[in-house]
Order: sequence, then C-alpha cells, then structure tokens
Amino acid sequence: MKTSAVVLLIVGLLIETAGFMADRTNVFSFVLPLIATEYTSGMRGVATLESTKSLEPQSPGFRTAAEIFKGALKKQNPGKRIDHIRVLRFRRTGMKFGESITKTLKVFLSDEHEFDWTVEALVTELEEIRQSRLTIAAMCIFSLGIFLQIVGFLVENRAGRRLHDSGAT
Repeated sequence: MKTSAVVLLIVGLLIETAGFMADRTNVFSFVLPLIATEYTSGMRGVATLESTKSLEPQSPGFRTAAEIFKGALKKQNPGKRIDHIRVLRFRRTGMKFGESITKTLKVFLSDEHEFDWTVEALVTELEEIRQSRLTIAAMCIFSLGIFLQIVGFLVENRAGRRLHDSGAT
C-alpha cells in the first residue's frame, strides 16, 4: 500500500471525525470563535448589557447586536426603507414578569425613534446564527474528509493497478 494513500485515508478519516464533532463546541470551546464569530461577538455584547445595563457603539458586540436588531426590524416592517437608520445604543430597562422573566431593552435609533426589545430575542437570534454556522462548518469539514479519502482510495487503486500491470508483463 502506497504511503501517500494511507496518509490521505487517515487524514480524511480524522477530518471527517472533526466535521462530525464540530457541533460539540461546548467540549471544544476554542473552535466556536473561529466558526461563529458573530455569535461570539454578540454574546460579548449580551454580557456587556448584563453587567453595565448599556451597549454603546464602542462596546464589544454592539455591531452584531445592531445588525440583528435591524434584521428583526426589517422582518417586522417589510417594504419600509430602514437602511439609512443607525442603532445608537441599547439600554437595559428592566424585567417583565409573566410565565417567565423577560429582560427588556430600549433600542435608540438615529431617526429619534425608540423601540422595546428583549435580551432573549437577541440571544435567540444569536443561537440561530451559531447553529447555522456550526452546521455549515461541519458539513464542509466532513465533505473535505470524504474528498481526501476518495483521493487516497484513487491513489492506492492506481498504484495497485500499476503493480499488477508491471507484474503481468
């Protein structure tokens, strides 16, 4: 068996395993910032909101939170042009008590409007981003592993055929 074919098969298998395990970021936490940077940044913003009750443009995670809020605003107001509006800041305003405790936010916009939002809505959107990025990364890594195994198989098959052909003559 040719050494390069064995190496490709083993590397392919290892990469497939890594792709399969990509959704285990709670175990491999160093992977998450590489795969889901928006999630990591946004969660820093949530942590800032929790500790300081405010998220300003210079705060870590502000840009991600602002993009998510504008996306939610676009979904609620289809057809309206809101691209020119900027989020100025987020401020934690308190909690609502009902079936569960909801942490409320006030979002201040450049057009002088204020919107009520929740930390939970932001975290839900961040979790969707995280899951989407992890799924895509896992599929790509797994596919790369399969590709390398196929290349290894072809290299081995070709080398085996050459040996067989040269031994027959």
